[in-house]
Amino acid sequence: MKINKTLALKLIKADKEKDVINILKSVGYWDDYSQWKPYGDIENNFSIIGNQQSNPESALVEKIINSIDAVLIKESLARGIHPESPEAPKDIKSAVQDFFHIYGGSIANIDSGQRTRLSEQIELVATGYKTKPTFTIIDEGEGQYPDDFKDTFLSLAKSNKIKIGFVQGKFNMGGSGVLQFCGNHNMQLIVSKRNADISDEDAEWGITLVRRQQPKKGYKSSMYTYLAPKGEILSFKADSLPVRPTEYPNAYGRDLKSGTLIKLYEYDLSTGLSSNIKFDLYYKLNELMPEIALPIKMYERREGYKGVTMQSTLNGLRIRLEDKKNKRIEEGFPTSFSFHNIIGELYVFKKGKARNYISDHNIIFTVNGQTHGGIAKRFFNRKNVGMGSLADSILVILNCDNMTATQRENLFMNSRDRLRSSKIRSSIESELEDFISSHKGLKELKKERRKEQIQETLEDQRPFKNAMEDIIGQSKVLASLFFGKGGELKNPLKFLKGSPKDKFTGKRFPTFFELITEMPKECQKGRRFRIQFATDAQNDYFSRENERGQLFVYHKNEKVDFVVNLWNGYATINLDLPKRTKVGDDLVFKTQMWDNSHAEPFEHEIQIKVVPKKETEPDSEETDRKPPTDKGDDKSLFSGTSGMPNIIEVRKKEWDNYGFTKHDCLEIINNGDLGFDFAINMDNHYLLNELLRDSDDDTMITKMKYKYAVSIIGMALIHSNAEDKSKDIMRVLSPVIVPLTMLDISSHLTEQLS
Repeated sequence: MKINKTLALKLIKADKEKDVINILKSVGYWDDYSQWKPYGDIENNFSIIGNQQSNPESALVEKIINSIDAVLIKESLARGIHPESPEAPKDIKSAVQDFFHIYGGSIANIDSGQRTRLSEQIELVATGYKTKPTFTIIDEGEGQYPDDFKDTFLSLAKSNKIKIGFVQGKFNMGGSGVLQFCGNHNMQLIVSKRNADISDEDAEWGITLVRRQQPKKGYKSSMYTYLAPKGEILSFKADSLPVRPTEYPNAYGRDLKSGTLIKLYEYDLSTGLSSNIKFDLYYKLNELMPEIALPIKMYERREGYKGVTMQSTLNGLRIRLEDKKNKRIEEGFPTSFSFHNIIGELYVFKKGKARNYISDHNIIFTVNGQTHGGIAKRFFNRKNVGMGSLADSILVILNCDNMTATQRENLFMNSRDRLRSSKIRSSIESELEDFISSHKGLKELKKERRKEQIQETLEDQRPFKNAMEDIIGQSKVLASLFFGKGGELKNPLKFLKGSPKDKFTGKRFPTFFELITEMPKECQKGRRFRIQFATDAQNDYFSRENERGQLFVYHKNEKVDFVVNLWNGYATINLDLPKRTKVGDDLVFKTQMWDNSHAEPFEHEIQIKVVPKKETEPDSEETDRKPPTDKGDDKSLFSGTSGMPNIIEVRKKEWDNYGFTKHDCLEIINNGDLGFDFAINMDNHYLLNELLRDSDDDTMITKMKYKYAVSIIGMALIHSNAEDKSKDIMRVLSPVIVPLTMLDISSHLTEQLS
């Protein structure tokens, strides 16, 4: 079915939903439902398409990933290699290396100028409204013949890419997850032409529009349809189309000779992401594609913005981190670890430097460089982790490429933006808890950061501390919560002394990897055991992008799963005993460590003597770790749940740092063996209302009473092991805290009793 090229260009250049509707109405297509076919040839397609990505940014990423796939497939076909053949690259990195001659298949190995030039084959352009931008995604990939649209762009649940090893898209939803976020009518324009390098004919352009139609009579749900007059995709001939952006604010002018253009109308981004595309959305997309296979050029072409340039190159979070590492990342980081076939990197930002690098998730899981799910920063405030004061500074990237297909299916939803609740997820979180809580570098940094913070606030807290001692001393119950053995609240700084950090300078390729745990090592049946090595390898040796080291552990010539973390000259391996191990067994494990610089691996034999399990966790497990902890190691700021919490007075301008609203009053921050911080909202809505009624003399007293009450309730929550729920519980109590501190019921009681 033919369409006039002029009409096609009008549709392509229309940036608002209403303009597209008017164009289609003018030619009689919009209101004539007979000209539209069900998306995927499935009338009940709303449930399939609507049950995909849970947020608009993840859905947008799927479209970008499809463009990357299209470019890689085009490069394969142009070389005469069928993408499903044995000769085709086995994975994405191999494809990028073979097709673009990039070492290791990573764009981290080319300079910024090369990345900029490479990005010109995939573009993301913002036009239309500032609040709800229209996004156009353009690629110079394989493109499609009009007759093939229904089996590619418009198909659901077909196996188009499942046998291609070097692409990301597998589930064949056509990137349809974006539709639910596209304006009032969920409209998407698709324009494509088969690339001339892989076409055996003079291909035409195909063009169609996807929309959501409201439920017809007799139907319970909406249906997604696409424009196909007389059952055919509209097509037209043109050597090229002037649809690519030129200088700001011009969104159109440069030619597209072949490939694909996708347009998403009035896209409903998450709050705060509809600003200039170079900023918040740029940061978010980098986070969602930490190791993107090919760079993307992003253009801001909505009118009304000012700046030197209205475009930028999206290279992925890993490259952004590497470019700013010395200015933003703490010394010694990133550091590497691995478990469950997962390779992890731990980044720690310098204080206040994590902005624009971390948003919703501080722990992100990636497959082929794309984020497939994550865990929020509250993970670090868990009792088993105790890194609450560093929560805003820690970023963990977990590369899941080496997991088995079954493991990935059990861990990730098919939408590739969420984690499943599963055994493997629980196991991974348990391993992370152990790794984070025991990491020597994090423990040292936590101590330094907390010391700085307490020094800043301690003098201001002195009157509060003295008053608290008087109040608490009048109640045995409160005394049991707060007082240490000496009968007074502890001075936090007293417990934060530590030895200075030694400077460690690792080598890219280690010259030694020595076993320092004495052999044979006793291991209690049913418990994990740790083995430690000394090495001069850099902290990122097991996780870096290129020339990565590899460690293997064998038992009876079979590989076994283990956890390894590397920090400042010490590699610690955590292992579980084989399932059928008995007390008295003597076991032998072997380790091998390889990298490209060594002809032979570093090899060691580990001898284990299995002994009975003791009733309580022994201290000896920790003493095997070297270097040993400081003599006279710090006691907890809290002995059990007792001690003086470090009070952080939070004002409105700092609410975002703690996830506060006007109704919140307390966030308990768990610092493990260093105790707790109490972040108290001093601009709480109910407190401020009470202060409006106070005289100047009463204002300070009201604030102090509020802090007393919040702190006492907070300690009760800790004592009840409910600190993880502190924010939610205190939000409920927030309206009554201040009124309760103001009540004087003695006269009423006297009257009633008399």
